[in-house]
Amino acid sequence: ANVGTGRHCFVAFSRDQEKKFYVTDRIREQAARIWELLGNGACIYVSGAAGKMPRDVCKAFEFVAQTAGGLSADDATIFIRRLEASQRYQVETWG
Repeated sequence: ANVGTGRHCFVAFSRDQEKKFYVTDRIREQAARIWELLGNGACIYVSGAAGKMPRDVCKAFEFVAQTAGGLSADDATIFIRRLEASQRYQVETWG
């Protein structure tokens, strides 16, 4: 989808192909674009298995804030926490 429509979705499939490509890979690959979308008010929805995936995805978004946004590691963590507090970063997991 185009940014003008207000929707953009990045997907990654780690089980449906020979070479594994994880959502964290896609997030890092699209860091500049994701940072731009976040600056325009985008929301993040993380859904999947509980365990280390949610933490790894959060770290990937902190990477976005650091590399594309120029934030320090501490400020990147604070940025993600603020997204959570404003319900722009939501996680739904199951075990």
